[in-house]
Amino acid sequence: MPRRRNRLPPDSYTVPGTVWHITVSTYLKSPHLADPETAHLVAESLRFQSQRTESKLIIYCVMPDHLHAVIEVDELTLEELVRRFKSWTTNRWMKAHRDSRLWQPSFYDHGVRVIESMSDLITYVVNNPVKAGLVESWETFEWIGGSVFEDP
Repeated sequence: MPRRRNRLPPDSYTVPGTVWHITVSTYLKSPHLADPETAHLVAESLRFQSQRTESKLIIYCVMPDHLHAVIEVDELTLEELVRRFKSWTTNRWMKAHRDSRLWQPSFYDHGVRVIESMSDLITYVVNNPVKAGLVESWETFEWIGGSVFEDP
């Protein structure tokens, strides 16, 4: 039986201004991102790829075994942005760790359809490390960032 494709039709990812919540998991859910150097690499790469593609990185949270990000895409498709991000981080990961498997294949995506749900989504993302027991308050978690924290 062929593997089921869990992606939307390709045209769904090409609409500039669309906001997506993505979750990208490490290979076999290994806690590779618990290493501060690797978490820094992932956060920097996500910011770089978002700037490079003129996408707006609204918020992100790097957890030990996955990454959450809310991104508003511009001209580049979401799939291409994630492909570039995963490729770049994997190449750096391989140089430092001699292990080619940093990420699971594919990623989870959810289109944000109602602007009122944005505050709930941001609350969900920032409370991930609290729920996981990594910190008592999300404000003390080092690997959260994005434009939501920038002054207008």
